[in-house]
Amino acid sequence: MVFKNDRLLLIHRNTSICSQWELPGGKIKYFEHPTTAARREMEEELDIRVEIQKLFCINNFTMAANNYIYYNYYAKYKTGALKLMENNLFDSYGFFEIDHLFSNRKDLSPNINMLVQKFIKITL
Repeated sequence: MVFKNDRLLLIHRNTSICSQWELPGGKIKYFEHPTTAARREMEEELDIRVEIQKLFCINNFTMAANNYIYYNYYAKYKTGALKLMENNLFDSYGFFEIDHLFSNRKDLSPNINMLVQKFIKITL
């Protein structure tokens, strides 16, 4: 999770299967550490380098009979100009206030919905 001025960086997936806002990230390769995968995915999807700071939470959910486990890390931007690298999957990116995400939940990935709930609990 990369923040800028207290806003969370999200990317918009727009494919024939789904259209939703989600965190940059992806699958962990065999024998790859989750933090290494997080750094790699930021480079592959947005052409930026980040420093992983700490684990925020681990989420899991089931969708279409598949179980997904997400490691959500706080990350600090280091270098690179934000640009979409996988135009066949993503059509935009943006920085969003957590409060805005909570009020606009219809186009968020299941992982972001759970993440927003965790943020709300922590800040109450």
